[in-house]
Amino acid sequence: MRHLSRDSGMIERMNTTKKPHVFIVRTQQFIERKRAAYLKLPRLVQLLAILFTFFVGFIGLTIILLLPEIGAPLLLGSLGVLSFEFKWAERLLLRVVQLFGSKAFMSVLALIAFAVVIILALVWFNR
Repeated sequence: MRHLSRDSGMIERMNTTKKPHVFIVRTQQFIERKRAAYLKLPRLVQLLAILFTFFVGFIGLTIILLLPEIGAPLLLGSLGVLSFEFKWAERLLLRVVQLFGSKAFMSVLALIAFAVVIILALVWFNR
């Protein structure tokens, strides 16, 4: 994008594109490496892996509300394997990585975790 500088009157180029987060770059590199190995497998093995991964992802999605510490890794792992075959899974995985990689999200998450620990401690000691 071109921008007319007010103080010098010269046309300057402003870089409006952001560099991708390091987690995103690493995840994309990981997916590309693993996709190359995945594509070398026989087609039947690929099909069985995808079916099993859909099943594990469905299980993770259903138990994420009751046991998020078990459901979230199942869901993320299944998205990782599905991203070798499907672009929608890769895009979703990259969005999740971007969300968990943001400092604001991690700060809010840490604050919520701290509040939960304080509340549980108060409930425990007031019995």
